[in-house]
Amino acid sequence: MSQRAELIAIGGNQFISGLAWHTFADKKDLAKNIAKLGVTDFAAKHAVRLVDGAYASAGYLDEDTVKELGGVKALRDTPSFAAVVVKVLAASDALVAVPADDGERYALVEIRTGVVEQGNELVGTESEVRGRFLERAASYSADNTYAPKEWGIATAQRTDKQFIDRLVNSPARKSCFVNPTKQQGPVVAIATLALLAVIGGVGFQVYSSAKEERLAAERKEAQERVAAKIAGEAKKQAESSKSAGPWSDVPLAMELLAVCGQYLSNSAYEAVPGWRVSEVSCDVANFKVQFARLNAGTNERVMAAFPAVAVALDGKTAVLSSAFNINLVTGMETAPPSSEVVRTFVSAWQRLGLALALTEVPPPPPPNPKQPPPPPPYKTYKWSVTSKVRPQQFAAAIAFPTARITKVTMRPTPAGPEYQLEGLVYGT
Repeated sequence: MSQRAELIAIGGNQFISGLAWHTFADKKDLAKNIAKLGVTDFAAKHAVRLVDGAYASAGYLDEDTVKELGGVKALRDTPSFAAVVVKVLAASDALVAVPADDGERYALVEIRTGVVEQGNELVGTESEVRGRFLERAASYSADNTYAPKEWGIATAQRTDKQFIDRLVNSPARKSCFVNPTKQQGPVVAIATLALLAVIGGVGFQVYSSAKEERLAAERKEAQERVAAKIAGEAKKQAESSKSAGPWSDVPLAMELLAVCGQYLSNSAYEAVPGWRVSEVSCDVANFKVQFARLNAGTNERVMAAFPAVAVALDGKTAVLSSAFNINLVTGMETAPPSSEVVRTFVSAWQRLGLALALTEVPPPPPPNPKQPPPPPPYKTYKWSVTSKVRPQQFAAAIAFPTARITKVTMRPTPAGPEYQLEGLVYGT
């Protein structure tokens, strides 16, 4: 996923997405320091100014990227996608994912307290952006999350054609262009005009020709740089696919949680007279609801409510199960060192006040003990955690490379529902 600025077509219009953002104290602070900060922190002389009554921020475009994208002239009148989203939604907090016209890339914008912070505007593939979206969605209300309809996220608003038309046709686009961080003063402007007047005639033609040659050289250099970048990313992805472990075939943790959450919170299971839900579980392939009969319960009632339910012969329990019919997004992260699993992954759960059970899983015995295969280049750890808090609140802990959930279980108790997460995580 790229955190570097790219040109992206959305709704038939070109935007710049993936700027480097900085938040200022106020409008006065922005005006005073935008140029200085751009040079020192971002190697940038161009930025979009995003100013409102309650906040002031700037999205920078570093000079190398300006050249890669065709130079300043090519970027003229191209608005910042994140700035347009902030202006149009006018929301203090929002998480927005929008598909590009090419059908391959997606833009993600995360707004916090009215600003886009550094690293919160990204461009990537559907898998990358959707994974990041699901990781962050738990931190937002349903009214402030926006995702493509085809993702099937029931709690999110739709970034459909109507939504995109709002962005494309908004007058706010005109105030979201990237401009130089330091404008030329009147004296410089007058001197420039005088110089052009003196040059005149043939001199001006020579000047224009030299300028065209320079721009052509810059465009060629930018094209070569982009080609090298694409080739490098393709090589990196190929190497990554070769080294991918078993986690690359398992859905991302937050992806599975988003689907399981729809079943864990479905109160319809509790509406059968004479029967109570004893457990609801969900794994990467299906979900299962277990019922226990109360004194007034009959098999007829639970079978009428759920025709696919399987009732035990003694009539005391029943099980309703169903397979998922959607493809969940997977990931191909690089396994971190095992020391990071112990330090970072476990610590994230500890900060939430939860005790994580973590054990190493030994490799399976070789089919032929006389010719054992070489040991895998990673270690497998099994983990589980139990809590009264809804699993969707654990995004910060679960968002760890190669961490996967294998099962989510909810059990009703007199004190409220109890949740158990079981999964695997890998380290080198």
